[in-house]
Amino acid sequence: MYDTERLLADIRRTHGPLSKRGADYSQAWDTFNRYVSEAIAKRQTVSVGSFCKIGWRLEESLQGRARMRPHFQLADAFVRAYRLDIKALPAAHERALSQIEEFSPSKAALRYSQNLTKENVFMGLRAIVAAIGEACASGQQVCIDFEVGRLSCSERAVRFDFLAEMYAQEGLEAPAEAPRDADYRPSRTFAPASPEAMSTLNLSGKNDGFSAPLKAHAASLGGWTESLGPEFMSQLLGTVPEGSVASPHAASVTSSARSGKLRVHADAHDRHVARVCSDAEQVVAEQESWEAGIEQLNEKHRQELQQRKDAAKDLQETLKAQMRDVEQQRAEGRQRLIDMASTHDFPNFTENIEKPIYDDFKEKSKLIKEGLDQQVEHKRQAKLAAKLQERETDASHAEASRKEIAIMRLESALKKEVHRAALTEAWEHEKRLNTIKRAIEDFHRTPNAKGRLVDLVDAAISGAPSSAGSTIRKASELQAPRSMAPMDGPSVATPRLQHSSAAGGSAA
Repeated sequence: MYDTERLLADIRRTHGPLSKRGADYSQAWDTFNRYVSEAIAKRQTVSVGSFCKIGWRLEESLQGRARMRPHFQLADAFVRAYRLDIKALPAAHERALSQIEEFSPSKAALRYSQNLTKENVFMGLRAIVAAIGEACASGQQVCIDFEVGRLSCSERAVRFDFLAEMYAQEGLEAPAEAPRDADYRPSRTFAPASPEAMSTLNLSGKNDGFSAPLKAHAASLGGWTESLGPEFMSQLLGTVPEGSVASPHAASVTSSARSGKLRVHADAHDRHVARVCSDAEQVVAEQESWEAGIEQLNEKHRQELQQRKDAAKDLQETLKAQMRDVEQQRAEGRQRLIDMASTHDFPNFTENIEKPIYDDFKEKSKLIKEGLDQQVEHKRQAKLAAKLQERETDASHAEASRKEIAIMRLESALKKEVHRAALTEAWEHEKRLNTIKRAIEDFHRTPNAKGRLVDLVDAAISGAPSSAGSTIRKASELQAPRSMAPMDGPSVATPRLQHSSAAGGSAA
């Protein structure tokens, strides 16, 4: 069976050490389990984004009161990546879970480990989760111990069994598969000591320069506290307590104590500087290890991408070769069918039909063809005649339109001339009348004006024929031939010409 020890050993063999400071993947797994155990003790649910959710699920009892049940649920991304069967792990909505806390590598490193950093916790947990997924996907028997239960997998079917005591705490009946006890308890080795245990831890000793004993007691928060008696303090300060006699070596002891104190301070300072330098070197080494790990992961990712590209290219070439083979087989099949169809000469109608019948058939076909050719020729001649007639009709209409436009232009010019002649005649008449008026007004002023006045009146009465009348007569003479001229087609300009003639007569 593939258990936790084999899992961690495979990770060490595959990825190497977790850090150069001696951190191990088992410590990262212990830190994760301590984190989960404390969250479950607080009735919380821990969510590890790419792995699982482990904690409590709220449900209603028959009495209508809400109670909590242990709950474990794998992440969807984890299930899809390794194609696992999770029928034994019922999913629950986030609203049905208790308070969810996202797993924090920083918090885990600070509170639940002694020498791990957040990078160590993150890298270690990621490697462990990936190894669990690969082990489950392989189909073998897997059993991974948690502090609160056990994760098992067989033939890709995953289940998680919580400890029976967790069901008992909530008053629930434990399933038959629930383990009664677990040997894996990392929280016990990391829990703070009790006050009774701390009271029994002490240290006592003597110094060559001091006759008084020295005592140290363990502190509750770590470290120790010194218990110095009055004799030791008096020797350290160079004083003598009441009721005691100073020793002859008191002065030398006091000076040696002071020099020893300075040496102690110097040694402590040197140790502190050395510890700081060591911590700085460790931090630098961890940073280099982190960068090297990231670079290794990037290189591995690049190699995987290149492998995928090569595989895709090989697949493409294979598909192309298969397509060429299929096309070649199809062409060969078509050629084979053609060859098979060409191997016999049946049916051969030229040999089976008698020659007279065949000649008669050819003659009838020839007659039918000639008839069809004649019909086609008749249709072509009819179309050509219709087209010629249509062209002649269009030409006659165009000629008539041109004549009509010319006559309309001539009429317009004649009308303008008649109007101009009428205006000229009216002007001349008005001019003669004005001359007669002036002659009448100047009659009594001018000598021999009587004969001139008579001449002007006679000229006004018997004036020469007007040019307007001659112009109107010319227009009527031009209209007469037009009204008598025959037309090939219907003329729409005759009423307009008659109206123009009537207008000219009225003007005359």
